[in-house]
Amino acid sequence: MTKKAKSIVVVLVFVVFAAVCLGPTSDPWDGSGWDVTAPDIDQPHGNTYLELQDLRKGIAIRMNKEHATLAASSAGGEHKNGSAVCYEDVNEPSDRPDGATALADNVYDRGRLWLDDNYDPPVLKRWDGSAWEVVGTIAAGATPQAFMHNTTHEDTERGRESQIRAYGEQSGGEQSTLGYIEISHDGTSDDQKGRYVVVLNDGDDDDAPSVIPIVWTSAGIDVADSDAVLDEDNMSSNDAARLATQQSIKTYADTKLAKDGSVAFTGTGAGFKDEDDLSSNSATAAASQQSIKAYVATQIAAIQDPTYSGGESHTFDGGLILKMGYKADAGATTTITFGSAFPHAIVSATLTEKHAGATATAIFTSISTTQLVIHDGGTYDGYCWTAIGY
Repeated sequence: MTKKAKSIVVVLVFVVFAAVCLGPTSDPWDGSGWDVTAPDIDQPHGNTYLELQDLRKGIAIRMNKEHATLAASSAGGEHKNGSAVCYEDVNEPSDRPDGATALADNVYDRGRLWLDDNYDPPVLKRWDGSAWEVVGTIAAGATPQAFMHNTTHEDTERGRESQIRAYGEQSGGEQSTLGYIEISHDGTSDDQKGRYVVVLNDGDDDDAPSVIPIVWTSAGIDVADSDAVLDEDNMSSNDAARLATQQSIKTYADTKLAKDGSVAFTGTGAGFKDEDDLSSNSATAAASQQSIKAYVATQIAAIQDPTYSGGESHTFDGGLILKMGYKADAGATTTITFGSAFPHAIVSATLTEKHAGATATAIFTSISTTQLVIHDGGTYDGYCWTAIGY
């Protein structure tokens, strides 16, 4: 055999040896490949140390994408922030992420999360061991708080807004926004003023409610932006379900009262009265602000500091009424009729006869809120009487 032939034989033997002893390999040994057939498990040992090193590199490359870097002393491998992914679909998940193992009531499945895309925005649900339940977050503590933070830099009217929205479904499953509460910026200045707006669906707004029944601003209720308030000087809408502004009421009243000339708010006219005692007691004429104020002030002063100025009757602070007087004898029966009746009842009545030497006794035979009736058994000049009531 020639030298050349011997060389060829040696090469062939090495190739056969490599094929038999080494089997398939993962070359290059940088972990980038993932050949699950290498090394061939039916072959004897070959590049074992290279295969193990390549396997470690490959696992580390893949693990480090969403886990803390694998290191010595059992370090690393923890989940990185954001590495967990929940289910997200319109269909209710029934299996684990492997797509084959059914969800069960155990430590491996309870607490899994699902974003239910049947809603907009999606609804977060958790697996409770037997079914998917909506996740409800409740703040707790001495002063529970929920935070919303609009990060847009702006000074616009209703800018910097944060909203709480309420969704609902009709009998046919149609979803719509019933309304929302919005807290936003009040005005257009570079300040910190806030406004509170309630916006409701008027029946066909879908997800864009349009009715604003009430608005609160930093200065109070803002009727200009409220659909619950009308600002019409002629009140043309004649709406029974909405309020009118003070300005529109005043303008409308002024216009109507001045239209027929019967009322003139200048101190003249048959339909206008300026009497501090409201003596006319008219049911058809308007009273001036000055006269109303004077009359009310007089009445309040009389109640707070009542002064007796003579007469049959006097009313004390608190409503107690005292009536008194003298009545000449009218025979066997004498009737005392009050100048004004007690509004409610008599609490007490007393009687003193006036006549020199009389021995008979006079008595009340009837007491009412309007009169006293006296019967006597003798002859008298008259009677001093008092009645207390309210």
